[in-house]
Amino acid sequence: HYNRQEGLYYGAMSLIQKLSSGLGSFFAGVIADFSGLSGLGDQVMATPENLSRFGWTVAPAGVMITLISIQLIRKYDITRAKHAKTLQELAGRKIMELSND
Repeated sequence: HYNRQEGLYYGAMSLIQKLSSGLGSFFAGVIADFSGLSGLGDQVMATPENLSRFGWTVAPAGVMITLISIQLIRKYDITRAKHAKTLQELAGRKIMELSND
């Protein structure tokens, strides 16, 4: 007998989305504070120094996030052969479940 885990996967996906949203907002605020843009009432008040600091902060942050993502994806070890084997196992389980009903 196999346990269904769709709820676990959905919950994990939902948690990751919420973490991404929260951390994204947090880091956007940190970058805005660091660059001096957070206290401005109007975007016209931004100085070239504010915008330069903002650019020099955002660009490396984007590169770092991309590199971290690539490293995490590289740890996901899957090949066509492994995928085919997984599909066979799932088909076998489905046949077993149908035969038990």
